[in-house]
Amino acid sequence: MSLSIRVNEKAFGNGSFKTSVLQDVKLTVENGEFLTVIGPSGCGKSTLLKIVAGLDGDYEGRISMNGREIKGPGIQQGFIFQE
Repeated sequence: MSLSIRVNEKAFGNGSFKTSVLQDVKLTVENGEFLTVIGPSGCGKSTLLKIVAGLDGDYEGRISMNGREIKGPGIQQGFIFQE
């Protein structure tokens, strides 16, 4: 399994009240690799995971698994919420 993540921008709000939370995120996770996402509260970790899981489609970029674009939730990807 290969996972390719490219998020050019993810922002909340609109117009002059837009807050960018992720910019220029590019990485590839190859079969057998283990990835940990760490950072302070509010830095975009959960937002990134929701995008990868297909739960948030309101971003600029492309997420693909094994060459197939992830456009929504599916049985191939998921995560467990902290709470």
